[in-house]
Amino acid sequence: MRSVRRVRLAVLSGMLAALLTPSAAVAEGPGYGGNAHQLGVRWKSKKSKKRIVIAGVGFRAHSRVLLRMGDADERRAVADETGTVRAVVDTGEQRARLASGSSVLAVGQTPGGTTLTLVGFVPSESDDDLDLAGWALPAIGALVLARGALVRRKHYGSKR
Repeated sequence: MRSVRRVRLAVLSGMLAALLTPSAAVAEGPGYGGNAHQLGVRWKSKKSKKRIVIAGVGFRAHSRVLLRMGDADERRAVADETGTVRAVVDTGEQRARLASGSSVLAVGQTPGGTTLTLVGFVPSESDDDLDLAGWALPAIGALVLARGALVRRKHYGSKR
């Protein structure tokens, strides 16, 4: 009986550790399974305004980067000292022209002087809910294991 308890405790501890451990770095190189060659695009809701957040890495520090979003007007952004571009674009009137799946391009120069083009796409507006999906299964599993451990403890505690 104690070995069963230890196994459950170990599984519960492992699930909690997996739930609380931070994920790997997002901007690892493309050869390492990372997404440094991609452009991050997501929706950001603030009250009644919808905005799109665009993020990419690999540009020359303090250089200008051209952003193209579907049929919408081109915009310019400036890379920070690490070569990261982050822009928040208010969609406003252009929202109808930014359909889900529309391409988003960021074109600029690398630190070596060559042209760098990062490509992303406009996600569906409901993708915000998917961020929680990765947490749901481990959280439910941890709750089920914890409940099972408490029920078993009460059950065996009454027989002694």
